Amino acid sequence: MKFHSITAASCSDAALQSEYKSAKQTGTVRVGDTVLFFRSGLMTCYVPYQDVAGCFRRVYQVPVKMCCGRGEIEYEHLVIRDAEKEIADIPLPGKTAAQELIGLLKEKMPDADFRSPRERGEESVAPGQAQAAGEGA
Repeated sequence: MKFHSITAASCSDAALQSEYKSAKQTGTVRVGDTVLFFRSGLMTCYVPYQDVAGCFRRVYQVPVKMCCGRGEIEYEHLVIRDAEKEIADIPLPGKTAAQELIGLLKEKMPDADFRSPRERGEESVAPGQAQAAGEGA
């Protein structure tokens, strides 16, 4: 399996392969000892924890038309950012998986910022389309 880094850092494929196999899977993401693995299309990507400045949950609320009227479906995403910008927006299977993943990442990255842009006092990247869920919501 070939791994693609989303940051400038690179690791050996042999080391990544062994860490990938031993990583804990939560939804579509695998939490390793030193890197976070996720799928992006057909690629398996990774980001070393040392390159992550913070991460948070983002909930996309999508309006849908149903048989009984209109409603909204919520899609959970994990947003990873470095010191300057957001570097990954990873879809997750649901709220439970998102909360479990945030808990695992807090253990791996105790110094990272897990607050949403709203909690940090910044403008959201996609106002009106995305609602930052923060760490406990």
